[in-house]
Amino acid sequence: MARFYTEDEITRLEANPYVISATDRFINFTAEFKQIFYSRYKETRKPKRILESLGFDIELLGYARIHSITMHVVKEYETRGYFSDLNMRQSREISPESAFAYKIQYLEKELARAKQENEYLKKISSVSRKGIHR
Repeated sequence: MARFYTEDEITRLEANPYVISATDRFINFTAEFKQIFYSRYKETRKPKRILESLGFDIELLGYARIHSITMHVVKEYETRGYFSDLNMRQSREISPESAFAYKIQYLEKELARAKQENEYLKKISSVSRKGIHR
């Protein structure tokens, strides 16, 4: 039976820089992720270890999803000869406007995560400075 992700799990998945988007059923990975995964996989590394090294929670993904990711990445390269941010179901051809829109979406997500990280670091440094003055 298929495993569906909760809103919290989707948020955790989307926090990974290699994930463009996630839903309760699907994860859309970046072309960069697919390239790294494929090259390491061809070096005879185990998919589970590759995903862990790229910051994914193996328990969250599960065995079936790990197997599926491996098969889809290999199939995409064998079919196209290159990787795309879009998955194979979405489109065989990528229009420049579509690629540009996905890149904007990706960069906006990166910017939001960087801002969130910056705020977190400000809070930590503020708390540590208060502790020093006491």
